[in-house]
Amino acid sequence: MTRRASLGTFRWHLVLTSVCVAIVFAVIAATTLFVPLFVHLDGNEFTSEEMGGIAGYILHLHATFWPVVAGSLLASVASGILLFERMRSPLVRFVAAYAELEAGRIPRQLEIRTRDYLQDEADALNRLIGAERCRRAALLREIERLHHALAEASQGDPSAKSRQALAEAEEAVEALRSELEGGA
Repeated sequence: MTRRASLGTFRWHLVLTSVCVAIVFAVIAATTLFVPLFVHLDGNEFTSEEMGGIAGYILHLHATFWPVVAGSLLASVASGILLFERMRSPLVRFVAAYAELEAGRIPRQLEIRTRDYLQDEADALNRLIGAERCRRAALLREIERLHHALAEASQGDPSAKSRQALAEAEEAVEALRSELEGGA
């Protein structure tokens, strides 16, 4: 049995991706900041005082560079987690609605926060839920009509065979009504 990716897996993939992106940017920034300075230090075109000044500048950059890297790493991970939460919340509601539909019940209309993603998808699912509610109501009305027609048909003096058929039809109508009303 293969393991399916879950929301937890998605969260860790977002965090891992955020960390990798922050590391790549840190390497690129470090390369563009420090390599040119090291190249200048490696050359013999500066006096010892100038080289000391460049070395001091490199040490200053080095001291201020790592907090920036740590901050960007934290910001990257935080933004990944924020995006995850904006996706996870609606998906949890979708799965709950699907479970209700699978059980034969009509779920409530979904309400997701305006800052969450998947607004269009939630609207589409709400339209589906509304259409299912309308179909179920129409079926219940038709069952009620059939129930009344069977009641009128049984009012006469039908034969025993007809009475049995009407009783079976009435049982079928009641079973349908129970099934549809149980899911409403």
